[in-house]
Amino acid sequence: MAVDLVIKVLNALDDKGILADTAYPGRTMSSITEPMTAVSLERVEYTARRATVLVTVMVPVSLGGGVCEETALQVGQILENIGGVCVQEECRFNGYADAYYVRVLATFHGAAAMNNWDVTSDYVIQVGGQILKNVVSFKAEQAVDEVTGTPLSAAVWTFRIVEEFGRGEAPLPPATELFSVHISRSTGVETYSDCSWIACQIESTSTGLRQVRTGISKTRSEIGIS
Repeated sequence: MAVDLVIKVLNALDDKGILADTAYPGRTMSSITEPMTAVSLERVEYTARRATVLVTVMVPVSLGGGVCEETALQVGQILENIGGVCVQEECRFNGYADAYYVRVLATFHGAAAMNNWDVTSDYVIQVGGQILKNVVSFKAEQAVDEVTGTPLSAAVWTFRIVEEFGRGEAPLPPATELFSVHISRSTGVETYSDCSWIACQIESTSTGLRQVRTGISKTRSEIGIS
């Protein structure tokens, strides 16, 4: 799925120490205090078998436009290294965010964009960049206001991943550092950031093992494709 390409870009930037997150219009962006990037799916062209990802590089005004352009060049090189053909636009100023920004468009062709161009309703879950192949279910919830019933924006997300393993299969050891969870579907991708595990239960069954892991996430974002 094309949304997997967004995860591929996020992981590539993260591996090189570039602060990256998904861009989502309905989400309030925190103040920009250091160089950061927002990643979104710009377009998918199924007939031509290519997809374009937009990476918006932003730096606080105190660091200057030069740092923004240098960071954008670094981002472009990272995207080129994973198969993208990049176009870097001019550096501009956003008065609302009090920051400089540069748009970097990376176009990926063929298998570099998607392994399978036939979009299905299947979903893929990645934890810390590792694809989970034995997931039975995923559930996430956030605390709500007792009076209004609306979600509390400052509350953490609690999520649960249920996996089942056949005989001879074993769960991967849990991450000990903060990680991200990405859920990719044909309609879009959810990202849970700054995650940590709080509970893990493993039980033996007649067919193998069943593992239930519970974690918390500080933030959730979402991007969709039509």
